[in-house]
Amino acid sequence: MLVFSLLVRSLTIAACLFVWQGAKAEDHQVSCLSGDFFNCGFEKQEASDHHGAIMDYIEAIRLNPQDYTSYFNRAISKDALNDRSGAIDDVNRAIELNPKYAKAYQFRGYLRMTPADFEGTIADLNAAIRLDPKFAEAFFWRGYVKNLNKDFEGALPDFNQAMTLGYLKEDVYFQRARSLLELKRFDEASADFDRVIQINPMYGKAYLMRAMVQSYLANDQKALADVTQAINIIQPNRGLWPEVSLVKRDVLLTALKLRAMLRNKMGDVAGGAEDEQTMQSLQNIWN
Repeated sequence: MLVFSLLVRSLTIAACLFVWQGAKAEDHQVSCLSGDFFNCGFEKQEASDHHGAIMDYIEAIRLNPQDYTSYFNRAISKDALNDRSGAIDDVNRAIELNPKYAKAYQFRGYLRMTPADFEGTIADLNAAIRLDPKFAEAFFWRGYVKNLNKDFEGALPDFNQAMTLGYLKEDVYFQRARSLLELKRFDEASADFDRVIQINPMYGKAYLMRAMVQSYLANDQKALADVTQAINIIQPNRGLWPEVSLVKRDVLLTALKLRAMLRNKMGDVAGGAEDEQTMQSLQNIWN
């Protein structure tokens, strides 16, 4: 039980990969010339040409300084280029120009999502939901922040509402499963991890988390199969394990730790020792 708890705590909640969608061209009501620059910027943004998009949004803003959607879309491109400070400045300006722009509050909440500013993040997401009670993504992100802040009971209603409003992506099932797992509602957590894997069969971390659930329920064979699948998805070539990306290292080490525990419990002492030795070798390489 203690080992299982330590394994769960050793995994940080992964930052969700989320593609921010800017204001659509048809929503943009400006003069023809400025509209051309906005549309061009939007098309470049959709093609991940964020440098080019920013140049077009600069021109759109020059022609119409009250154009809050160009500020908002430019913020998205700045964030894509790791200019978090510039993105916050632009989204602040979008909110100044249109205090009822729910998308801007949601995006600013995302930009502020650090342990030092959880209150500010929640405040922005609350504002987005107040302005647009059917804003499914805002409910998801509010639940996500509550998970990060270990408010698992509070996160569940937000994930449920996001789903009710049609947000049915793998990340909402994964995060709800995390909440359920922390609340020891194991059968429900397992069902959500099942759904994640149905949506994305290559989601290695979902296999790992489901293995933890199965381990707690003493379904050791199922747990071993899941954790081995997680390891194979992270990197099937054992010789390349030292080269896995930084974001995958904690997942791989946690998977090896769980598999070693399971192998030892099931009498495969040699296999358990091999996983433990591999963990130590990888830690030595990475440190």
